[in-house]
Amino acid sequence: MTGVDKQPLLSHLRDKVESALVRAGCEPERRKFKPHVTLARLRGGSEGGRLGAFMQQYNRIAVGPFLVDSFTLFRSHLGSEKAHYEALVEYPLQPLPA
Repeated sequence: MTGVDKQPLLSHLRDKVESALVRAGCEPERRKFKPHVTLARLRGGSEGGRLGAFMQQYNRIAVGPFLVDSFTLFRSHLGSEKAHYEALVEYPLQPLPA
């Protein structure tokens, strides 16, 4: 997981999603919002040095700013095998006014 700089528009999007979920009957999220991107999931944590090896291999990833024009809601299916992710719906985002 890598952090993402806090942005007012990202926080606004999170608040809108949270509000819609609460209106649909879901419990509000109790954890503090921490924008991030999950880069990988490793079974067994640091078992056998896998986490350390992964971090050494990928520790120099640098990503500059980029435009996000949509986002996709995924359902994750976690089980004894590798995770399977199912795209449920894609939401286009409106461009910012010039």
